[in-house]
Amino acid sequence: MAQNAQNKQQCQCLLDIVDDFYFTQLVHVPTCCTPTAVNTLDLILTTKPDLLSDIAVIPGISDHVHIALKINKLIKPKPRPP
Repeated sequence: MAQNAQNKQQCQCLLDIVDDFYFTQLVHVPTCCTPTAVNTLDLILTTKPDLLSDIAVIPGISDHVHIALKINKLIKPKPRPP
């Protein structure tokens, strides 16, 4: 199989998984910028988008950025046994 056809097949497989499992992609801005290309390489996939907020893209020291986010979930500590 030609490399381009294999890449398309892999991309379609990922899209099918995202669709089949009702994932929502939360990164909607480029995460890698070079003089010749701008791409979204980083994905945050979730089935519960309300649990994540304040997603921010922070410039890095290269052409790739960092992603920061807030998890909106209070984690209760497990009670310690007596």
